[in-house]
Amino acid sequence: MATRLATGGRRPGWLGLWPLSPIVLFLGAVFVYPVGQLLWLSVVDGSGHLTALHYVRLFTSGTYVKVLGITFEIALWTTLMSVGAGYPLA
Repeated sequence: MATRLATGGRRPGWLGLWPLSPIVLFLGAVFVYPVGQLLWLSVVDGSGHLTALHYVRLFTSGTYVKVLGITFEIALWTTLMSVGAGYPLA
């Protein structure tokens, strides 16, 4: 979607998105970077080598598996209730 300039030229459509740059930078600094760091730390060991040890420990421990199951069950019920309550209002 390009707009016409007073001189008859055309302005690229992406140029109108520049006001979003502060929020994009803020989200990158406050959300994307820390999540990326956590994901990276989950696949490296103390010496910096790639490993799946953390995930093996996660899925072989009964406690962690139970907690993950409860978490996903709550997420499923919350999603179903939200869609069920929001659909008639939409």
